[in-house]
Amino acid sequence: MPRGGDRDIPKRPSKEEIEQALPGFVGAIQQIPPSYSAIKVGGERAYDLARDGEAVSLEPRTVFIKSAELLALPDPDHAEFKIRCGKGTYVRAWVRDLARALGTCGHVCALRRTRVGAFCAEDAIGLETLKGFMHSPAAFEHLRPLSTALDGIPALAVTGPDAVRLRSGNPILIRATQFARITDAVREGDDLQGLTVFCSTGEGEPVALTALEAGELRPFRVFNFGTG
Repeated sequence: MPRGGDRDIPKRPSKEEIEQALPGFVGAIQQIPPSYSAIKVGGERAYDLARDGEAVSLEPRTVFIKSAELLALPDPDHAEFKIRCGKGTYVRAWVRDLARALGTCGHVCALRRTRVGAFCAEDAIGLETLKGFMHSPAAFEHLRPLSTALDGIPALAVTGPDAVRLRSGNPILIRATQFARITDAVREGDDLQGLTVFCSTGEGEPVALTALEAGELRPFRVFNFGTG
């Protein structure tokens, strides 16, 4: 309960003030992750340190917000937003920073993810519904091909011998032409070391998920469908 009169009551920004502030939180922005996050600090998760009462200092990072929209102000204490953001974004931090810019304070009381890549909430089915016809042909009507989950990951077609090496867990050297195709699929300035690359055959058959390291593609998940 507020104490000391109206001076201790946080400001309630208007609809107009919020909408005027939103453009500053769209595009490439700097964001300090919350202390209660899974980022590792000295080999330990930040949330474990924070729960133990230790001060956690995290470095700011660049995240990308494609769009942000104020949907509603149900009452003076709540605002509803819809944002489209890139990987690594902390919505809690986004709300925290927006509130600070408006001269108030704020936190997330409800969060719903409606889309991840090619998967959206409108196409989802409930777990209880799925359980009803597990191990039956009807279940396959709701399954999507593996490539759906890999949409957005840089892809590369590999030769037969390279496919055999990757499926055996061995790295392959990346050629100049292959490297050029990969770099065309990522944003300028992105760090390519450790980049995940989806390798498939020329016919589109999945081979492996690989990491780009020291001029090699090193498999960390291989696909051997129909081999035993």
